[in-house]
Amino acid sequence: MVGEPISLKSVLSQLGGANITGYSWSVPVTVAKSQVWTATTGSTPLLQGGDQNSSSLLFYFLFPTTTSTTVTLSVTLSSGGPLSANIRFKVIAPSPTLSVSTHGPVDASGSRVNVKQEGPNWVLRFGFPETPPPLLTGPGIRYSVLVRQSSIAGLYSLVQTVQPQRRRFDNGGTLNACFPAVWVIDTDGGMVEYGETPRISVGRINTRDTPTVGLDNSFLRYEVANEPLRAYVMFRPQTAGSIWVPLVYQPWSWGGTAQNEGASNWSLATGTGQWSPLTSIGNPFVNGQVFSDVTLIPTWIQFADALNWGPCF
Repeated sequence: MVGEPISLKSVLSQLGGANITGYSWSVPVTVAKSQVWTATTGSTPLLQGGDQNSSSLLFYFLFPTTTSTTVTLSVTLSSGGPLSANIRFKVIAPSPTLSVSTHGPVDASGSRVNVKQEGPNWVLRFGFPETPPPLLTGPGIRYSVLVRQSSIAGLYSLVQTVQPQRRRFDNGGTLNACFPAVWVIDTDGGMVEYGETPRISVGRINTRDTPTVGLDNSFLRYEVANEPLRAYVMFRPQTAGSIWVPLVYQPWSWGGTAQNEGASNWSLATGTGQWSPLTSIGNPFVNGQVFSDVTLIPTWIQFADALNWGPCF
């Protein structure tokens, strides 16, 4: 099963006086060798060639297979021919569904990006809050994960990562500060281990996200430039030592420019509100896609909420 620890070990006897001079494992598909999954680091290192030259091997399948996958061990000896052995795996994975939709009205241009006053403060955001905001039917992006009863036991959750693309400009129009453009885990979109999104074995997860930038009247302009986000349905088998693996995911992005109009008023610059891929106004809904790209395994270096304005690089 994806995410389960696969532990293999070579045990040889009756070598006729020969000594073992080397081991070489061959795994024909991309697999993980470990995982770090904490509040400040999300990382799933992959098994590399140098990891496959000892008498034992530990790895985790990341994707299901439609045919058998053969793992081979070759052992070289000080005398005589090499020895080899193989073992076959048929890797399975559950199939939850991820539905992603937008919420709230669109403006005349079909955009859900807006600049609004909330109490004494102004914000640039994607989505339109309601009063009071419903817990599970709120603005911006809505996620719904459905996990059906299955013989494949484990836990499911939703995780969202974001790479901020945010800049602000002083009253002279000079670039003043930026958010660091690093991948972080978004507490609003849900956390596997630490946030609001629950972990379930069967049933449904509903959560939401409204990306928001607070506006300071001492600055002229704020820009969000096609900020990418990725939502993942994660699964961890119940077997001890298993890791979290993505099963379904949905990338999306948003952007817009907030302009200071003076007298503590702000507006959305004409033509700057953007969001994708949920572009159908009549049916703003997509289904997440089966995860298959190892380069998009979720990674992060800290919480999104811990980021702040800093130098632009």
